[in-house]
Amino acid sequence: MKRKLAFIAIIAVALSCQRELSPNMPTGELLYFTSFENMADLQSWWGLSETSWRTDVPPNGGAHSVLISGGCIMPHARYDIGSQDKEVVLGLRCWGKNLSNGGVVSLRWKENHKKEIRILIKEKRWMPYESTETLLLPAG
Repeated sequence: MKRKLAFIAIIAVALSCQRELSPNMPTGELLYFTSFENMADLQSWWGLSETSWRTDVPPNGGAHSVLISGGCIMPHARYDIGSQDKEVVLGLRCWGKNLSNGGVVSLRWKENHKKEIRILIKEKRWMPYESTETLLLPAG
């Protein structure tokens, strides 16, 4: 059985990736990056549709963002990255804005839900968020 990573956004949170990475943040190797500029950027996501498309964006964030909302503990949007050829150490970085009750963005190993990085989205204005933890995943 293939091991997969699940990028999961839970509860009420609006997301958009930066168009440009901050110069003081190490970039390493990007495994996934999007600024949600084309409708095609939503096609690989589970739980998102055209109604998720927004023009409320973070500073220097492009023209669009994606609204992910909910009200229960189940994930409301997900992006599956798939297995990797080599062992990887992952971090998580995003822009987020709390529209109501806050939310969580998480990166986890689908085969072991205890292996997870979580970012709490708390601020009512667009803020950059970055995990302080990393996630070590074996090859395959």
